[in-house]
Amino acid sequence: MRKQSEFYKSYLGSASWKRKREEAIKRAGYCCEKCKAPSVDTRLEVHHKTYKRLGKEVPEDLIVLCKACHDKADWSRALNEWAMKVYGEEWLEVYDYEFMQEKFGDWIERKHSERLGENA
Repeated sequence: MRKQSEFYKSYLGSASWKRKREEAIKRAGYCCEKCKAPSVDTRLEVHHKTYKRLGKEVPEDLIVLCKACHDKADWSRALNEWAMKVYGEEWLEVYDYEFMQEKFGDWIERKHSERLGENA
């Protein structure tokens, strides 16, 4: 996983982000926008669909998700970024998504094994 920048960490602790986060959750009706889990049953998180306007997000940049849906969204974004670097911008038009998930998972496992080998 990529290390979070100092700006990003600081921003997530700011009053500005907390306000945007609360506004997004309220706008979503206090439910996950994917699976509809209510905030009384789960902790809601606010996912950045894009980091293009980090710190100056517009409502469309954010989506409210439960932990499980947020993990899936982060995985999907990471897979997309990796696939674009390795296979090009049009990777989804050429390759099957499930096949790419497997390839991406294999790549992550190799990277993890390499890091463990470096730390041994």
